[in-house]
Amino acid sequence: MIDDGAQSPREALEMAQLAWKDGITQIVASPHDTGWGGGWQSTTEAVQTLQEEIDHHKIALQVLPGLEIRIDLDTPQKAREGHLLALNGSRYLLIELPFTHYPPYTDHVILELQVAGFVPILAHPERYSYLKARPMRLSALVERGVLVQVTTSSILGEFGASVRDFSRFLLEHKLAHVIASDAHGATVRPPILSQAVEIASRWIGEQQATAMVTSVPEAIVNDQPWQPESPVEPKPEHRWFRTR
Repeated sequence: MIDDGAQSPREALEMAQLAWKDGITQIVASPHDTGWGGGWQSTTEAVQTLQEEIDHHKIALQVLPGLEIRIDLDTPQKAREGHLLALNGSRYLLIELPFTHYPPYTDHVILELQVAGFVPILAHPERYSYLKARPMRLSALVERGVLVQVTTSSILGEFGASVRDFSRFLLEHKLAHVIASDAHGATVRPPILSQAVEIASRWIGEQQATAMVTSVPEAIVNDQPWQPESPVEPKPEHRWFRTR
């Protein structure tokens, strides 16, 4: 156990089995970088140990190392010095913001990361109430090259109708690029993508929804450049933009 994911080796194997049965062939372990006693060294070691167990049980799943990084003023320096683990050692950094507010240094930190050669991927913005209130702020980040990752549980409505509806808004307006399980256990938020992809296919079409769990994440973990389409300009009368 590193943080709030699998609570035992047995549960980790159960999660691997669930992912494999759902058609997943690669999964990135992305524990938090702070607050749980983890870090890039312990994550890498844990991933290696887990992969050995997965191989021993003949589960056709590859686990890759990563971190979910809570950005702070020193994040760019840590990244430049190699103290933060990008997704599978690529240029792509999975970052998150506080759930309660948009830090005043956010834009500056993201710019510094980009200047240093990293591509930030913002995790679960559909759950940030301040971005739901001001979605153009997220649109501006996407226009600047930030990628966006939406969680399957959000699409499934497990965080409520408002989060589900905002997830749909992000997908329909090309403000999201990856669908991730953000798995936490074998029963609670399991590593399953197919149900969310099925729903997303009804929103944006099967081809685009499938790409969000196949070709886009494949480019990321293989450290290949990937350029998203420009966001769709929302209609002024859309409820997310009224009087924003």
